Amino acid sequence: MIDSKKIIVALDYNNDKDVLKFIDNIDPNLCRLKIGKELFTKYGPKTILELHDKGFEIFLDLKFHDIPTTVYKACISALSLNVWMLNIHLSGGFDMARAAMNAKKDCQSNSILIGVTVLTSLTDDDCIKIYGHKRLDQLKRLKDIGIDANVDGFVCSPYDIAILRAD
Repeated sequence: MIDSKKIIVALDYNNDKDVLKFIDNIDPNLCRLKIGKELFTKYGPKTILELHDKGFEIFLDLKFHDIPTTVYKACISALSLNVWMLNIHLSGGFDMARAAMNAKKDCQSNSILIGVTVLTSLTDDDCIKIYGHKRLDQLKRLKDIGIDANVDGFVCSPYDIAILRAD
């Protein structure tokens, strides 16, 4: 079956009233919504619940990155909100990614859990300073972590898709 909701609308707002006004103009049958750090930090789960009440599925874009136990517990909390999709940052390592997937399994969630690879803003120079290798090498390392941890998918730059599909 082809998913009719291929569009994900980013709710990059800092005011919940603006969010509710905006979503009155879009059809929940045609798209899903992304809630990021700013909106979630300011308004928390309340916004997700309000959007669910209006029929929207939510991608909670918080890029969890911490010690495995903390990410496990954060994922349990996020998945309890019945989000459609959640992400982690794979630079947290295999144990952290596995802990996130264990959270999904333990709470019997059907949510999609995806791994962020290299942030699109990072250049080769940034990656060398941070990770000790060029961007492409780091992308491949994070891809391997995600595959080994069995994440459901990846977040990446469109330029990185061919690398993630390789092998």
